[in-house]
Amino acid sequence: MGLLVELADFAPVFAAREERPEDALARARPVLAALIDDSLDAVRSDVFFARAARHHVAVAIFSGRGSRGELKARIAERGIPYLELPAQAADLARVIRATASGSPAKRRDSCRA
Repeated sequence: MGLLVELADFAPVFAAREERPEDALARARPVLAALIDDSLDAVRSDVFFARAARHHVAVAIFSGRGSRGELKARIAERGIPYLELPAQAADLARVIRATASGSPAKRRDSCRA
């Protein structure tokens, strides 16, 4: 994912080993968007999305290693951008830009269960 982010002309920042996604958001303070692996428990957590919205961080989700796509429909219902891997750098750039251009209030409303 990091290489794809770089190929899309963005600078990736990663969560530290064993760091919770919400802690990584607070530490890294993403400028455009946070990309999160759909195999992490955080994508099932309304608390994570609420914290991201509170910090005005746009979130997009990508299919991680071992992804079965089981959350794809729920993610789409919430209006959260989803990227299936493998993907091209141009596809990732489009998702990052689209994610970053959404209003925080709209994302917060779409993240409610």
